[in-house]
Amino acid sequence: LGRLLKAIIDPSLVDLRRLPRDESEMIQALSHHSLMIFDNLDGLPSWASDCLCRAVTGGGHQKRKLYTDDDDVVYNFRRAIVLNGINLPSAKPDLLDRSILIHLDRIPWKKRRTEEELWAEFEIIKPRLFGAVLDALSRAMAIKSGVKLPVLPRMADWALWGYAVAEALE
Repeated sequence: LGRLLKAIIDPSLVDLRRLPRDESEMIQALSHHSLMIFDNLDGLPSWASDCLCRAVTGGGHQKRKLYTDDDDVVYNFRRAIVLNGINLPSAKPDLLDRSILIHLDRIPWKKRRTEEELWAEFEIIKPRLFGAVLDALSRAMAIKSGVKLPVLPRMADWALWGYAVAEALE
């Protein structure tokens, strides 16, 4: 599912990645993609969970430019991220508050097909899917300014957008 989503909204040569070794490597990877997919995770170190929280909400990072004494390289971004694994990779509330959890059932053996067949069908419908994403986004953008929730939860902006998207998809 992650690879299909990425093909619609952020096609690139690298569709799935392993989790980087450290925060600097993670930040550089995030700066190059609108949608990053970390595949086959069975857990997340605390630094990665914290970095992903900042990346989803919007964050930045600064480091010294190589071979200079006073020049900086600045990364500023807000990204969509897919964490893929058999089990939930993190139970940290901060990350879960920024997540949409999707449980996929196993495909029954009688309904299974090859990736080649799946991708061939997907390529046929991809333009309509992309159009549907843009239609939903434009409707949500029109709705969002009028959304008034009785109580604003934690991550209030996320809740307002979520409500607007849900309304747009009805």
